[in-house]
Amino acid sequence: VIMNLLTRCYDLVKDYYTYNYSSAPPNQLILFVTSLCNFKCDSCFYWEDLNDRDNDLTLEEIKKISTHFGSLKLLLLSGGEPFLRKGLFGVIKVFYENNHVRKLHLPTNGYATEKIIATTEKLLMELPDLKINMGISLDAFGEKHDRIKKQKGAFAKAIETQRALVKLEKKYNTLKTSFYCVVSSDNVEEAEELFRFIAREFGYEKIGFSPLRGDPKEGSLSEPSQNDWENVFHVYRKCIQNRPFHLKQFFINRKIEFVNRVYGNVMSGKGLSPIQCSAGKNICVIDANGDVRACELKGAMANIRDYDYDITQIVDIKKKHTCSCTHACFLNASLEISPVNYVRSWLNL
Repeated sequence: VIMNLLTRCYDLVKDYYTYNYSSAPPNQLILFVTSLCNFKCDSCFYWEDLNDRDNDLTLEEIKKISTHFGSLKLLLLSGGEPFLRKGLFGVIKVFYENNHVRKLHLPTNGYATEKIIATTEKLLMELPDLKINMGISLDAFGEKHDRIKKQKGAFAKAIETQRALVKLEKKYNTLKTSFYCVVSSDNVEEAEELFRFIAREFGYEKIGFSPLRGDPKEGSLSEPSQNDWENVFHVYRKCIQNRPFHLKQFFINRKIEFVNRVYGNVMSGKGLSPIQCSAGKNICVIDANGDVRACELKGAMANIRDYDYDITQIVDIKKKHTCSCTHACFLNASLEISPVNYVRSWLNL
């Protein structure tokens, strides 16, 4: 435990100096592995770029991209629906072998249960050092979820997939799963019913949620008001009451409280304070068609195909951003190069 803590401290300090005072390719990558999707979610901010099958990066192109990154501490996949990518295992294996990726975030709508379970178990068996964090999209209870996703049976399939994944969790300690709810003006009132269902059936630790972001497919949707968001967070707090004390989960809950406070700052117009966004420094985005962005919510800087797949020719390591948003991936990446704020987040200071 002490060695792990010392190693973590060393990595934080090293990344702080690397991404503030020198140049290096990002060590966290959001990769859209496919544009294909079998859902038409109201809340999707990527809807205009979906299902452009002929323009998706090939495996050979992804191999070329990987050679221009150093060690990646975190690979975050996206899409489309990642499990619709043919040869998804091969894509992940490229970064596992070439870039020493040992942490993977893998979201899914949970619809293709058999394929999801088969691919996940293959990853767990053949890439044993890879820690996988899987999140199943779940925006409301029952038919309301199906309506948001524009897919009949979406809720039932998500639950079926999660029950199967729970069995894998018991078999492999490198797998962690949860649900992930995008909270908007459309489903904020249903949050309590959904959270209580998850807590009752799977445990409150499986509840994940964040505000709507970007420009959704359904233009009438908006992020929850600051007051509505506080109410949602109050529901979450009620779900964790009267639970046995667990030290690791205690600190996780402290960080969740800290992140919620930052979200509140953004919603009230105060910005990300005290955090400085690190988009384009230690984290970047590569779309399914090769477009490179500092952040999922910003426009493309260039297409990686036009730069011989070399990320270092595109990303401006020292670029600063004055914008602010509630994107958890970039919030966490920003904490990774700020040792002080990283400690503050786990202590909720």
